[in-house]
Amino acid sequence: MPDAAPTARGVYKPRRPQASPLFRLVSDHLPRLQTVYDERFAREYGPWRPVVAQVADKFLACGVLEHGFARIRCDACAHEYLLAFSCKCRYFCPSCHAKRLAIWTQWLDTTLLAPVPHRQVLLTVPKRRRACCLYRRRLLGKQEHATEAEEGDHQTTGGGADGQELTDGLPPEAVAGIAHAPRNVGGGVADRGQHPARAQHPVAP
Repeated sequence: MPDAAPTARGVYKPRRPQASPLFRLVSDHLPRLQTVYDERFAREYGPWRPVVAQVADKFLACGVLEHGFARIRCDACAHEYLLAFSCKCRYFCPSCHAKRLAIWTQWLDTTLLAPVPHRQVLLTVPKRRRACCLYRRRLLGKQEHATEAEEGDHQTTGGGADGQELTDGLPPEAVAGIAHAPRNVGGGVADRGQHPARAQHPVAP
């Protein structure tokens, strides 16, 4: 019997964003949400921010050929296909966020983080302060910077067991971010470790 034809690899299969439940939800209900938001939700979740509509509009255009595309052509076999532009938005678009997260994680592992033990610190915003952060978003960034400085001082001035310094006197480095959740302005997440140039001074696990 003749050998079976080899299975094609790397064949591009375009996704169908308009068939996703999230696409239909945003497309059908975003205009109505904008109309009633101030009356029904602003007091609890903060004022409507223009970036919300901007991100939603980009998401509705993501992966849709009518909103722009590139023509990809193979020089070897002359095969062509159309690749729709993506929105490149974080968090809201599942497809783009997953890609950005994968690329960012790979960059952290191969470029930024040294091969030494790291620790993860999870912090939450005090309840009394969350209402202020809803209406003054820049406070989140200021609070994150203050927390990084405080945690760095803690690690370099006897934050280990029995007052032992965790970083041999060197200032620790951090990769920090802010997570948000409904009814709760989330805490900061920081992966702490030494700068790649200081790999000879590992952080205590």
